[in-house]
Amino acid sequence: MIEERGEFANKKYFPKARDIIITQYEDFSSKVKIAKTDFAVAITSGHEKDTIVLEQLLKIKPAYIGAIGSRHKKAYVEKYLQQHGFDEAQIKSIVMPIGIDIKAETPAEIAISIVAQLIQKRAQ
Repeated sequence: MIEERGEFANKKYFPKARDIIITQYEDFSSKVKIAKTDFAVAITSGHEKDTIVLEQLLKIKPAYIGAIGSRHKKAYVEKYLQQHGFDEAQIKSIVMPIGIDIKAETPAEIAISIVAQLIQKRAQ
């Protein structure tokens, strides 16, 4: 788990996190080793920060890159990445919004839809 806000990056909020790394999102890729077989999900406190994380993930190229996102956020991210030199195939490789469409409403249901999609991707 990577977080730039120290007040949220702790075992109180993430008791089962194996590692908690506090760093600026612009620098996270220098602090974490992400393999081509890893799955990565960007869930930060806002569109701009998610975009910073997604930009780095596209350069690393893990097996799966996902982000929570509305149509507005997706358009924002796609425009930003295009302006920063990423091609359409790279941009379209980001799964946004993440999760299988099961008409999830609660946070628990949304989490289940996301994990189900990760399992589905792993099985492919």
